[in-house]
Amino acid sequence: MDRDLWCRLSDSNLAESHREFARWHPDGEVLERQGMLLTRGASRYPGVNFAMRTGPGADPARLVQRATTFFRPRADGFAIRARAHADADLAAYCRRHDLFMAGENLGLVRREAIEPRPPPSGARIHLVDSPSEGKDFGTVAAAAFATIGLPEATAAQIFAYPEAMLAPHLVAMLAYVDNRPAATALSLLSHGIAGLYWVGTAPWARRRGLARFVTIQVHNHVLALGARGVVLQASSIHADFYRALGFETLTRYPWFFAGHLPT
Repeated sequence: MDRDLWCRLSDSNLAESHREFARWHPDGEVLERQGMLLTRGASRYPGVNFAMRTGPGADPARLVQRATTFFRPRADGFAIRARAHADADLAAYCRRHDLFMAGENLGLVRREAIEPRPPPSGARIHLVDSPSEGKDFGTVAAAAFATIGLPEATAAQIFAYPEAMLAPHLVAMLAYVDNRPAATALSLLSHGIAGLYWVGTAPWARRRGLARFVTIQVHNHVLALGARGVVLQASSIHADFYRALGFETLTRYPWFFAGHLPT
């Protein structure tokens, strides 16, 4: 595997996900210039407003200054995504200026299909193909991600327009248990690969293997559509779950929260 190539592909899909989720909301904004990507998401919550390098020309001080100016009237802060393989100077700048390191995701990849497994008892999988199913997806995702810190009000804003999930470059899957929406996964096709996002299980449906089930189904589906591989950014507490499915580590993505810094 050409690790450098796959790191670049992973970066590109991650950046596209920030653009995509900003476009879901009528007040979302995307600003991209001089190697900087700034995306305003569905709410003022810092965790849905992102600054990221996408190319040369964006030194750390310039990126943080430009992001601060952009987000000041739009958000209560923002998250800076750094790439361990390309942004050591940016991460060092953030630490030196006491920006809060909110976490570090692992960039993972798998390029081959995963052996299918029988569905958990009472479960069935369904491709989201209507706004009503998109609404179910959002309800499950909001409940799932609330347990790891995403405010439910913010999640409700992210998924306020479920028809956005029906775009042809997105594959959203919803697992039902006894006809009740229970687990989600969404894949974004870009740059010849697919990124995996919003994998979650409703609290009442956990410990049944639903996350594994829906992940395998989405992964194999997008490979069948022609994706060269599937990438994702996993938190440290979920990395072993994906490694058990055969995903390999590519890189790390530390991210930092920034408030309203002086310009």
